[in-house]
Amino acid sequence: GSHTMAGDVLKLLEMTEWDGDLAGLSKIGRMDITKLAGLASTAWLTDEHVNPGVDLLRMQLEYGCEAGEVEVVMNWFYELVVQGYHNLDHYSTSSTKNMAWVWKMGCSVASKAMEYVCFIANVGRNHWISVVIDATQRQIQIGDSLYATIPLNVVKALQWWTGYHTGEEFSVVDLPIGRQTDSHSCGVFAWNALATRFLPIAYGRATESTIVAERLRLMRDALRVNLE
Repeated sequence: GSHTMAGDVLKLLEMTEWDGDLAGLSKIGRMDITKLAGLASTAWLTDEHVNPGVDLLRMQLEYGCEAGEVEVVMNWFYELVVQGYHNLDHYSTSSTKNMAWVWKMGCSVASKAMEYVCFIANVGRNHWISVVIDATQRQIQIGDSLYATIPLNVVKALQWWTGYHTGEEFSVVDLPIGRQTDSHSCGVFAWNALATRFLPIAYGRATESTIVAERLRLMRDALRVNLE
């Protein structure tokens, strides 16, 4: 429960130097270690919290994914897909490293060399959702902890990208996710939906009563990686 998780966090904090960057993550997941304090609060999570969390998930999947070939990507992947959707000429001719990588991912989805691409996307600059592009089922699985209708522009951009590379229209289906009852937990719910999707033995779906513990689990795991 949250009390046990809080105890683990306190023990790790006693061993942690509260200065500099959080160690053990990739460059794209790097964060100022003092920002971790946000995970022990009811603050809405920003990119500075979500990206390290996604990086932690990527590392866990490298040790033992139970689903197949999964590529965990950062929020900016979705932002680049949206850019391509609005400017096809730029997408098809761009030589920038990041856009070329998004193109390469599309080719991997088309060939099914990459079975799943998953990420947490920011919608409206104030809400996080989880997305799994399932190349095997030709699906776009979207989890929204508010259980709201997914904005049409999000669906159109993702269907454009998958269709552009595969020549097929991917269906849009719900990704199982816990229901949010506050104004700040969407980031943790989105992260948990991906963790539960690909590591179902290690994780269970978060609920209103367990979301605090899940938030502290993220902090605990980040501190552990930092100390290793």
